[in-house]
Amino acid sequence: MAQFLRPNSDITTTGFNTSTGATFYTLLDEATRSDADCAYASNNTTATLEVGLSDPPVSPDTGTCTLRFTWAKTNNGSLDGAGSNPPFSISVYEGAVLIASVSNATLTYSGSWQESSLTFSTTLVTDFTNLRVRYEVSATGGNPSARRGMGFSWVELEIPDGAVPRYVLIT
Repeated sequence: MAQFLRPNSDITTTGFNTSTGATFYTLLDEATRSDADCAYASNNTTATLEVGLSDPPVSPDTGTCTLRFTWAKTNNGSLDGAGSNPPFSISVYEGAVLIASVSNATLTYSGSWQESSLTFSTTLVTDFTNLRVRYEVSATGGNPSARRGMGFSWVELEIPDGAVPRYVLIT
């Protein structure tokens, strides 16, 4: 079994917009992936979105954590395969400490929602109650009039189950 941590708060929302007017983390926190709504950075805009993650019910055992997320190139919030590819990264932080990151250098752009993942060891984290996911989009590369934005529609962090406490009945 596994535990799943999902967005539960907005920390930083600089340069990001919502497709529905809802709080940013609620656009990303579905238990089952949904691309029906998203948070997005406008075209030719440097933007940062950081969301806090829920606390795990129990401390995880040692193992591998997997961050799964969906992303797409957008034209001011609408899916778009044209224009330049905006540089972006998705990172896991424990407070202000970078734990793991993936950037567009390792991902392939298209005009549709893409699901990607990032793995890292539980040994890199000391406090699972202080985890965050940060999206960063840069307004660089290509002709400024052709620079597109980025949209993000879902994220979850899967961590190993923890040891189940055993209770001893003393009579």
